[in-house]
Amino acid sequence: MKFIGDENLCKFDSLLVASACKTKSDRYSDELSGVARIFYVNSFDLLKDELVQLEPEVLLLDYNLPRLNGVRGVSELRRISPKTNVVVLHDYASDEDEWSLFKAGVRGCCPADIDSTSLKMMVAAVSNGELWIRRKFLSRLLAQMEQRQGKDQAKQTELNSDIHSLLAQLTDREYEIAIRVGSGESNKQIAFSLEITERTVKAHLTNIFEKLGVTDRLNVALIVSAEKRQGPSKVSKRPDTVHLAILGAHS
Repeated sequence: MKFIGDENLCKFDSLLVASACKTKSDRYSDELSGVARIFYVNSFDLLKDELVQLEPEVLLLDYNLPRLNGVRGVSELRRISPKTNVVVLHDYASDEDEWSLFKAGVRGCCPADIDSTSLKMMVAAVSNGELWIRRKFLSRLLAQMEQRQGKDQAKQTELNSDIHSLLAQLTDREYEIAIRVGSGESNKQIAFSLEITERTVKAHLTNIFEKLGVTDRLNVALIVSAEKRQGPSKVSKRPDTVHLAILGAHS
């Protein structure tokens, strides 16, 4: 593993670049200099080892990495480090390939020759727990999540009847942030509106995820949306108008 960059300039903890192509890894490292501590590996076996040791916040994964074995390898990496936000960069991927990657749990997928500005925007979005996904996949993603949630109807009914008490676990500030997540606001927008730092927003989101038993903001938005469909809580004066949204989407 090789470390690249100036640790004093980092905006989040660590980013791991996995590619056997030095030209690609050098370009990504140069263009993301100062965003995070950047580490580099050039093989699938090294990548698995470093995911265990480093647990990076973001993984930029070259889909041409030798021995990756496509979606199966990506799923293995997700099991090794479930908290790592995986972004796949590809020379070519069909719509079905790309959809399969999102079903496997990647947070972003884009061409390997993505421009510098978009690369930075994507990494910033993914590191904030957002998705970088083409708009054509949004309806499929939501339909899949609703189908998954509806597999056990009895459990779903029980969950729906308890949505209000689930959200009642949140503090007023956490609830306000959850509502804003459901309305499609980014961490930066939430921080500006509430006059707090993005770091504070992230800390609140961590608490929200834990209390609601979810791992990402998409599921927070689904829960908030479910509360809206059920109607406002009788014991809460909190606003009941929310909109489900996916963040970090690109066309």
